[in-house]
Amino acid sequence: GLTDGDEDSDFSVATYDEIAETCVRSFELVSCAGAHWRFLSLALKEAWKLRALRLNKRALPAKFTFIPHVLKEDFKLKVLQSLTNEWFVSGTNMKRSIMKAPRRELSAMVYVFGSERIELLSKTYRVFYMSDLLKECIFGDNFSKLKKSEILTRSKRQVLIHIASNARIKKLFSLNSFTSVC
Repeated sequence: GLTDGDEDSDFSVATYDEIAETCVRSFELVSCAGAHWRFLSLALKEAWKLRALRLNKRALPAKFTFIPHVLKEDFKLKVLQSLTNEWFVSGTNMKRSIMKAPRRELSAMVYVFGSERIELLSKTYRVFYMSDLLKECIFGDNFSKLKKSEILTRSKRQVLIHIASNARIKKLFSLNSFTSVC
């Protein structure tokens, strides 16, 4: 590594190669933990399971359990403004995917949707985050406004949706007679 010039100094800067050599990757850590777990005594395994159970029962540290004081005043107005801002951003993303043909370099790409590998060619797609509030406004409670055939895959963190027609997209992305994708 590099030092600040003084041989007795505690200060040093590691090079990328030095860091890469000592870096522990997550799959290595999991593999090592699994190997050690197999050789633990039954009593120690039970102790670890009990500790894991206690940790999993804790309240989530970042979960809101009450409305913060700063939001209590004009709460409805702040929620509506937040939804409006996010609605605008989501609509802009959707418009781009509908109105513009994919860039030439994207047409050669292969994208993985859920467990399927698809060559994009002239197909359009969009990946973006949407808050739970806006998701519920557009797709209904627990995606009830979608047909079963439109939900391709679903996990805890993401939902893969395929909407076959522009008319259906316009219908879904219409709130209060306003379409964000038209």
